[in-house]
Amino acid sequence: MHVLVTGANGYLGSVLMQRLQASNIVTNVTALVRQPRRFLEKKYNYMDGAAIIDAQQLVNGKVSFDEIDIVCHLAAGRDIRVPGEIAGSLEFTNTLMTNLIQANVRGIINASSQAVYGVADPIWIEEGPIAPVTTYGMAKFAAELLVKTTALSMPSTRTTSLRMSKLVGPSPSMRVAPSEHPHVFAKSALLGRSLTIPGDGRQKLDFLDVRDAAAVMVSLIEMDPEFWPEIINVGSGQQVTLEATAQLVSDVALAQFGKPFQFNFVPSNRKYRNFGMSIARLGELLQWKASYSLDETVADILKRLN
Repeated sequence: MHVLVTGANGYLGSVLMQRLQASNIVTNVTALVRQPRRFLEKKYNYMDGAAIIDAQQLVNGKVSFDEIDIVCHLAAGRDIRVPGEIAGSLEFTNTLMTNLIQANVRGIINASSQAVYGVADPIWIEEGPIAPVTTYGMAKFAAELLVKTTALSMPSTRTTSLRMSKLVGPSPSMRVAPSEHPHVFAKSALLGRSLTIPGDGRQKLDFLDVRDAAAVMVSLIEMDPEFWPEIINVGSGQQVTLEATAQLVSDVALAQFGKPFQFNFVPSNRKYRNFGMSIARLGELLQWKASYSLDETVADILKRLN
């Protein structure tokens, strides 16, 4: 089995690369990345054994998919503060799909997001209403449509879009961004900083360990794409409040390093959306449930950041 991964140098991509190279079924892995020369450095050991191709080669029409069985499309712009980043990622997706129409790959796995559900009330199911409220969410839904349209032109190729909940946990490309609450809380605990958090702490969230997300993708790769649903929710299957998350980080940080996370909530006029997805379809398809509890994820985040 030969798998090509776009965004292989990203948060999820770097973990997926490790999992793919440990698979007994996947024999070849190709990474399609920007600035490929820097991944020859030893610190990028998750690229060991992988063929590395410059993403510009795709734009120039010089990437051959003749020997590729499965394409995992993870590359996506996230930062709405950078003009053109999200538009550029959609343009890249369009270029990739245009090239794949001419190929004969068995399957395409597209990494989407819970952000496509937007203002709809959870718990979300795959057939539920789509109502993205962010540029990122709209871009993810647009990418889903591009993948779906591509599939119509490829009768022998199956596609699936994975709507993932908020990814957290250790990764070679781990971020400490404002939306990754456990990462921010853990970093604050280690630095001995207290945080004032707007809101009442009752907002409900759905965190998924990035290693579990990668494991789902590998399981899909190792099964016959004929059985892939067009859309699959991939989450923890549990909701946790922001206050409970902060307290959990505090408890684990205290137990591991003697450094509790000091925090308090302050009233805010802003209305905070709740998150949560049904993973019944995923469970039926793969007999899957999350391997990492939030306690374990937080413990490993703290080890990674320390």
